[in-house]
Amino acid sequence: MIDRWLLSYRARPIDLAVCRIIYCVFVAVIYLPNGMWLASIPETAYHPKPGLALFFTTFPPHNVILGLNVVASASLAALFAGFATPAAGLALSGSLVALNSFVYSIGKITHTILLDILPAVMAFSGWGRCLSIHRGRVACDEARPCWPLAIMAAATGVAMFTAGWAKLTTGWLDPSQHQTLHYAMSNMIGTGAHPVAAGLVAHAPLWTWKCLDYITVLFELAFLPAILSPLVFRVVLCVAAIFHLGVWLTFGIFFSHNVVVYSAFVRWRRVKDVRMSWLVLPAVVLVCGYVVTLDRPLAENLWLNQAILVAGAAIGVSYLAGIVLNRYRQSGPGSL
Repeated sequence: MIDRWLLSYRARPIDLAVCRIIYCVFVAVIYLPNGMWLASIPETAYHPKPGLALFFTTFPPHNVILGLNVVASASLAALFAGFATPAAGLALSGSLVALNSFVYSIGKITHTILLDILPAVMAFSGWGRCLSIHRGRVACDEARPCWPLAIMAAATGVAMFTAGWAKLTTGWLDPSQHQTLHYAMSNMIGTGAHPVAAGLVAHAPLWTWKCLDYITVLFELAFLPAILSPLVFRVVLCVAAIFHLGVWLTFGIFFSHNVVVYSAFVRWRRVKDVRMSWLVLPAVVLVCGYVVTLDRPLAENLWLNQAILVAGAAIGVSYLAGIVLNRYRQSGPGSL
């Protein structure tokens, strides 16, 4: 039963390779270096969570953080090039998890665990066989069972389900409470930020906000049972990509790291001649990023986050529309 489920997730090496490139570009521009500012944090703020940080009584020396960033950067470069991807993926995930164990010790958790473990889970998926320096003749267009993709789906499902369960047990379904409205107002008042759609929804009827509470809880809980079917799970991911775009427009909160994880499940059938694009496109993105961020740290610029959220939602809409059109063509105009 379990082995049948594991093998039900199929992917082409070219699809996984595109995900690998997207992941590497995102982490290089947005994520690294990570935690270099910890040396300026007072020791009294150190409250370690489960992980490597529990073995330390205070923030580690700067050289430890620097060393972990060096390992992460070297592993990321190898992963981007497709060199020794299993070892590079494991090393990258290990260093990212270790870094975040210290970053999260000050109390703020940004829920990037799926992004951190993706290289380790996909290490033996074959995502380094295409768009890489991998030697040998490889059939990049042949779909094959990919059990690491099933494991990644399960990890995503559990992560989203736990978020939904926390909301379910803390009053989100209580008709007298309006949790989404509360967060929207708190965000605008506390941060002074006014997202694009905040003004449009601020004056919406209360029942609309309550519906958003219900939709959010049910949507997050649906992730876990959806992993049993690759098709259903991809549909849920498409809805999630659209949902994340709405969260950004309404709350100004970015979940672009989740969208990058979702790219592992995309079937990039329209990707044709990518032998050059796998080098050219990421290079263009990186150059544009550095030009945009010359006056401040990369992590403070949100251009790539925004682009990923918009692209993810567009792909999600396209995929859902494709399913509807295929069913329409198979069933005939008179059946709809």
